[in-house]
Amino acid sequence: MTVKKQQIQKPSGENLSDVIVLKGVNTHNLNNIDVTIPKNNIITITGVSGSGKSSLAFHTIYKEGQFRYIESLSSYLRQFFQLGSRPDIEYSSGLSPAIAIEQNKQSGNSRSSVGTLTEIDDYLRLLFSKVGSLYSYGSGKPIKTQNVETIVNNIKNNYSDKKVFLLHELVVCDEKKELETFTRKNRNRVEKEKGFVRYLIVPKGEKGEPVEYFYLEEPNLPTDFFPVAVYGIYDRVTVEEAKIGRLKEDIIKILAEQKKFGIWVEDEHKLEWFTDKNYDPEYNISYPEFTSRHFSPNRIEGACPHCSGLGEILQVDIEKIIDPQSTYMRAILPWRDSNYGQNILERLAQKYSIDQAAIWHELPERFRHVVLHGDQELLRVKNGEKNANISYEGIDPIIKDQFQKGMLTVDFQAMLGMEHCPECQGAKLRKESLHVFITLPTGSLSEDLLFHLNTHKFYEQKVDDYPDNRIKINIAQLQHLSLNEIITVLEVFEEHSLEDEQLIDRILHPLMDRARTIGELGLGYLSLHRQVGTLSGGEIQRLRLTKQLGNKLTGIIYVLDEPTIGLNTKEIVKVIDAIKGLKTMGNTIIVVEHNEEFIKNSDWVVEIGPGAGDFGGNVVFNGSYEDFIQQQSLTSDYITGKRKVHIDFEHKVSSQHITIKKAHKYNLQNIDVQLPLGGFSIITGGSGAGKTTLMYTTLFRFLEEKQKFIQSYIRLHLLKKGLSWQEIISAPVMKKDEYAHYEKLALQEFYNDIGVDIIQGYEHIDNTLYIDQSSIGKTPRSCPATFVGIFDDMRTLFAGTNEAKYLGFNSGHFSFNSSKGACPECKGYGYKKIELQFLPDTYIHCELCNGTRYKPEINQITRRGKSISQVLDLYIKDAYEFFSDIGHIHEPLKMMMEIGLGYLKLGQPAQMLSGGESQRLKLIKHFLKSYKGHTVYFLDEPTVGLHPHDIEKLLLVLKKFLDKGDTILMIEHDEDLLQFADKVITLDNGALINSSNKKNK
Repeated sequence: MTVKKQQIQKPSGENLSDVIVLKGVNTHNLNNIDVTIPKNNIITITGVSGSGKSSLAFHTIYKEGQFRYIESLSSYLRQFFQLGSRPDIEYSSGLSPAIAIEQNKQSGNSRSSVGTLTEIDDYLRLLFSKVGSLYSYGSGKPIKTQNVETIVNNIKNNYSDKKVFLLHELVVCDEKKELETFTRKNRNRVEKEKGFVRYLIVPKGEKGEPVEYFYLEEPNLPTDFFPVAVYGIYDRVTVEEAKIGRLKEDIIKILAEQKKFGIWVEDEHKLEWFTDKNYDPEYNISYPEFTSRHFSPNRIEGACPHCSGLGEILQVDIEKIIDPQSTYMRAILPWRDSNYGQNILERLAQKYSIDQAAIWHELPERFRHVVLHGDQELLRVKNGEKNANISYEGIDPIIKDQFQKGMLTVDFQAMLGMEHCPECQGAKLRKESLHVFITLPTGSLSEDLLFHLNTHKFYEQKVDDYPDNRIKINIAQLQHLSLNEIITVLEVFEEHSLEDEQLIDRILHPLMDRARTIGELGLGYLSLHRQVGTLSGGEIQRLRLTKQLGNKLTGIIYVLDEPTIGLNTKEIVKVIDAIKGLKTMGNTIIVVEHNEEFIKNSDWVVEIGPGAGDFGGNVVFNGSYEDFIQQQSLTSDYITGKRKVHIDFEHKVSSQHITIKKAHKYNLQNIDVQLPLGGFSIITGGSGAGKTTLMYTTLFRFLEEKQKFIQSYIRLHLLKKGLSWQEIISAPVMKKDEYAHYEKLALQEFYNDIGVDIIQGYEHIDNTLYIDQSSIGKTPRSCPATFVGIFDDMRTLFAGTNEAKYLGFNSGHFSFNSSKGACPECKGYGYKKIELQFLPDTYIHCELCNGTRYKPEINQITRRGKSISQVLDLYIKDAYEFFSDIGHIHEPLKMMMEIGLGYLKLGQPAQMLSGGESQRLKLIKHFLKSYKGHTVYFLDEPTVGLHPHDIEKLLLVLKKFLDKGDTILMIEHDEDLLQFADKVITLDNGALINSSNKKNK
């Protein structure tokens, strides 16, 4: 293909500080290109998949910007930055610090949430620590700290001219003997100057008058006077102006040593407690001085101690593991065949004198509780060949331990699962933190919002929900609301709060600004507690974008990776407006993008091409958008409509359907969906519409996990009937009709789990496959040849040559993963990592094998003039010709050629492949497997990273599957793909908006 040399346009203006200049860029497949782009503009880098867009944007501009900044630091600080190798570039200027906003999730941490990612949680924690009101989880009453001055004034106002006792609570004595013991011990303490010289004995209830004693006296109280409370007397003071100074000094001394003290009013027989700390004297509960850390589940100060701040724990389902109709020794199902479990049951029966032949449900309730939950006493049991003393804490920790050690079968593993922590109810925080509230008038909130707040309380019912028509809200309740609802709540709180206005403004304004920005980007439906792992790549990227908008930095280069992914037209407009906001702040925005609307809103366009891989890497166009649409290039032709995505996509669609009725999982609103088998169906809609819930959580999970769920359900019930393992395993096959009713029950329970009334037509489906854009391998050893499966055949061919046979080489010698043939210096990688002190690591070709990966003697074996390493270095299009006489290798290569992957090399490392390339390789691999029966393929936004020209190639692959009679279901928004669908299902906020045929004509 002849490529016309593109005239490169220079940005207007001669000031080099206004432009970014790159010369001699050779990163990855870039061909020594020179690029000059204007700063403080929105620059779109576009081109076909694999052309080198990301190599220029992320691996050159972003990485070089990082290096320039790090180089300004001291050598000591530079050693802490792991930046990898430097971009291959001869000259650069005009670069400033760079920030990449990518789609990758990168966080497998279950603690990462929307709140932590956006840092809104930090503001909420600060809000509750500064202005939250604390309530006791014991009494439900408000806990208010007072200083000494306030306490003295309180006593002065309430007990003026009255004699009061300042008391310290010592002990409660239920009988006379306990009081005598206390008196004796107190006498000894007084002699050591530690006890109380005088103390007051107050009977519980109305049994008599309080009695004051001197420490040397022996209390002589009647038996019916008990129980009594004993208080040490700090001082006796008459509350009058002359003695206020003395009272104040007493209180200062007392609170320096104790949490609280009591005031006993002699005439009124009234006891009132005072403290200058967060303390509930009625229930003797101490509360900390709250800081932001006390509202974080990732800090020991705030994390629920029961679940360590995770909000869920591994829980044993007692109902599933107990068969109440069996005898005691056989009632606990996982322990029927466990020698250790049987020994524990036997020892417990002996200890409590229980008949081992008794039926479980007839056993004493107290004993059943001990078996299930333990008695915390030592029990000597036999474990293997050894006897050991264990503190028996019930079956729960033992079965969990067996589960974690892999000692339970698959059926028993189904009896355990992650459930909400019973201590914090899934809120992740300590009780103390969950009883700090903000309050606002109930009349200011809608009924729906009040309902949502009441759905997630996370606190003790003792606390009055609506004191004086004001609702109390803790931090966990806010985190479980959507961001749009949080904004409403905080606006009402700001309006009616009685706290310091300046303090409220400083906390709430940045919080609400960020929340509103997220809402403007179409993500207002997200809740702060939602885990990052459940978000799509597009949602994560937009959340990171809002964080940068909130930071209000200037002079930064922002590099974004397809921010329009997963968005409908309205949402794309919102993202464009947000990015223009970054530009207005004085930043340079560089975006890798194919979306037509985004390119139209760009100030500058750089097209890399003309092809992919080594057939790309050149600057096809570099100039303003106005000039771009006047030029003739592959991308501009699609933008101006000169070219359109068009292929012959005719295929036969079956008359059979799979039907989903009343899908209601998560936000789905009882929708009915019918999908044609043998057809191409697309689910589309805005963010949070319920697309993934419908496709993955409902349909894919049903087809993938149905049989396993039913099998586990039947085995559990047969186990309770006392059948042997042999009978249980053979039952579904040998006695299918006899146990058919169990299958119906299991199916109904599974329907309830996935949130649907019924799914019909699934009996026509034999296989289900979920194909995403993740990498084809986790190591650099993975490559197209190994992934598709032709590398084994290639090695066999080389092992069959006369030279290889003569030297005794087998196919293992031609694998770079085997020590037989791999270079001993680089272990088959082809390069070596050099670690440099104070500088980033660098990679160089292995000197022994010169990057070929193999030992020299292996490279001397050739077939048709090429060694195995030279064959791996071939482009797929050249390998197609090289193996033209080998049908089982030639056919997969032909498919790769047809779908536009001819530019890849057979041995190209997996991490150098784009998401679209990886997905197409997966489709080829599955196509070559030739699954028996009808297969349904699930794809999640396969056009991510694809140029319109590449979408044609994707459609060619999809048509091959449809021609085999298979079914394809995907989530997608691209209009170029939607026009080819047999069925388009449009969702909005969980509701079915449209379900129609939209076939290409």
